Amino acid sequence: MKTGKEIAHQMGMELLSGPPSIEERFREFHAAHPEVYTELVKLARQAKAAGRTRIGMKLLFEVVRWNSVVNPDRDGDFKINNIFSSRYVRMIKRHEPDLAEMFATRELRSECLKVSRPRLIERLAS
Repeated sequence: MKTGKEIAHQMGMELLSGPPSIEERFREFHAAHPEVYTELVKLARQAKAAGRTRIGMKLLFEVVRWNSVVNPDRDGDFKINNIFSSRYVRMIKRHEPDLAEMFATRELRSECLKVSRPRLIERLAS
């Protein structure tokens, strides 16, 4: 689903720009630090192998943070923002089907907003 910004741009309009969205910030972080995703998947698989059927992403975030602090061989030049946890869960559920049931999700607030943005853009365009 396209964002309001993408739809407005397609229509030749620009919305007043504010700070980058959580999704934009997440995509930028993930592009700069793909090793975080790899580590989260590895940890989730370890938990599954140990018999866990559910696990929280924030727990995994803390383990990744800890590992980057205590292991000097790892690149610890990043800070994972907790607001990215829901994005990582969704990414793992999409790309790692064997782990999909380990994480619970709720509807993203930004997804709720996307429903009303196209209507606003339609009103602005007319």
